[in-house]
Amino acid sequence: MKNTELKNWETNVKQYLKSINEELQNDDEAKKLYFGFEVIDGQLKLNPEILFIGINPGRGSGIHHYDIKFSSERISYLDFFDNEYKYPLAKETISLLSQTGLTKEEIIAKLENNCVKTNLYHIITSNENEIISCLNKTQGKYKEYYKNCISTCMSLITILSPRLVIFEGKSVYDAILIDCYGVEDSWDKELNFGYYFSKSENIHLIGYSRLYSNIKAKEHIADKIKSIDIQST
Repeated sequence: MKNTELKNWETNVKQYLKSINEELQNDDEAKKLYFGFEVIDGQLKLNPEILFIGINPGRGSGIHHYDIKFSSERISYLDFFDNEYKYPLAKETISLLSQTGLTKEEIIAKLENNCVKTNLYHIITSNENEIISCLNKTQGKYKEYYKNCISTCMSLITILSPRLVIFEGKSVYDAILIDCYGVEDSWDKELNFGYYFSKSENIHLIGYSRLYSNIKAKEHIADKIKSIDIQST
């Protein structure tokens, strides 16, 4: 049942992105602002321990390829362990997981086998502001795109049923918690991170603020993750 739902989700995402991509291709100004689309960083897995949800994919090589890339061979956070590592958020994520008490070997195994990484917005731009600018070049379609994004993201959470969702930015945390869960007071302003437990889904949701790629309140977030037995079912 879940496999069928996930396949349908994939088909719907590809169809929608294809239509948006075609519209953007017809606008020279929009084409200057985006590079293409990327949906899943790594592979999809049902019931992962952790689902990472960022704001949108990094611009990578900065090449305007305009392709729709659905998935990749492995999650990019594993690049941290390569000699040619060039991904600052990977370093921060590894550091966060390390502070929860995991060894290097345990982190690698978890990222390889029990984690999924995606973004609220699948469009590749240099920054979050350019998402709005780009989509509004196509008859002001940002609002429509945003609604589709949060619906798509929430559907993926429901289908995958992760133990823990980590939102990599306050804006994406607020988008899902407020617009989808209807929760408006889960952000701790003093500790500078958000937490909510969905009892009906048995899913823990954590969000953090970033200064560029640096995770704020990393120690507090690590302590919260340690208090959650993410391997429980």
